[in-house]
Amino acid sequence: MSQILDQPLQTAASASPRRDGRRRLTWGECLLSDLFALWVIVGLFVDGWAHNHQKPETAFTPWHGILYSGFLVSAWWALRVARRDRRTGESMWRSAPVGHSLVLVGVIVFAIGGTSDLVWHAVFGVEASLAALLSPTHLLMLAGALLVMTGPFRSGWADGRQQAPSFRQFLPTLLSLILATALVAFFFQYATPFRRDSYGTWVSPYTSLVTRFAGAGANYRESIEIVGMLSLLVTNLVYVGALLFPLRRWRLPFGTATLLFCSVTALVGGIDGFRRIVPLVAALPAGLVADLLIRRLDPSPRRRGAAYAVAAATSLTLWLGFFGAYQFAYGVGWTPELWAGALVMATMSATGLSLLAFPAPLPTPAAG
Repeated sequence: MSQILDQPLQTAASASPRRDGRRRLTWGECLLSDLFALWVIVGLFVDGWAHNHQKPETAFTPWHGILYSGFLVSAWWALRVARRDRRTGESMWRSAPVGHSLVLVGVIVFAIGGTSDLVWHAVFGVEASLAALLSPTHLLMLAGALLVMTGPFRSGWADGRQQAPSFRQFLPTLLSLILATALVAFFFQYATPFRRDSYGTWVSPYTSLVTRFAGAGANYRESIEIVGMLSLLVTNLVYVGALLFPLRRWRLPFGTATLLFCSVTALVGGIDGFRRIVPLVAALPAGLVADLLIRRLDPSPRRRGAAYAVAAATSLTLWLGFFGAYQFAYGVGWTPELWAGALVMATMSATGLSLLAFPAPLPTPAAG
């Protein structure tokens, strides 16, 4: 095991150094960082599955064991890399590889959040459902985990030698992006259409019963539809935003969007044990359309129109596929105005996000 872990560090000298003397992480080091971060993500989503299947709600559970052991291994690896690079007379922070200093900050933030979480549970009990996702200590752990998981992404971003990497070259950076996006998606699991029952034909009969026995059916149905609409828009921004950000830096290799969308969607669906598996397939055509358009249009800060087109077409394909799959499997209970309007709203919001990600250049100040 030690020989496997030592191999990336033995090749570290070949990594290109920066002018401040710090080197970049090697491909192998980034990949190992991703694998240890994946350990954390698996524990987190298993914990989410346990919460949604009425498993024991205590601070000491097997799924918490997976989560925290993954963090301990990630922290050990982060410190090992930093100590190996420490130069005489300098702190680990100043001599750590490019992008790695924030990983060390993330380890500290996560440790503070995890320790505080044990105290929080002792005082207020163990949270459930929405409260577990909004607990301040859990959000602190979220911030720390994001800093740790995005270390390989920051390292790749700083490497100016690669503008159009191959899939293999880009893999550690892509895995870092997927893990970070999955982490964000987990904490927004209460606002994702892949877990909600807001769109089916059962909405009308259910609200009719509420009208009959409680006299509030119309308002209740509208509330369900509003939550469904907002969930769709939130997820739309998470997915499209995760794709647009790396497009500012790289010409993404084919398969990037497909792997990103499918991986995150599968993890979110796993929280419920894939209870509604059919709508999850919408991620596949959306990813393929994005990959094909990226290859064809070559979006970049210099080709802003291509980036706008990728964002709009990806969003439209994602939710058209979602409603199509939903109709095929369960039947869509929304009126045409609602589901068609949702497609338009999602496409417009994705286009607006692309305008922010790829803004027009500022005008040159006029002389005199």
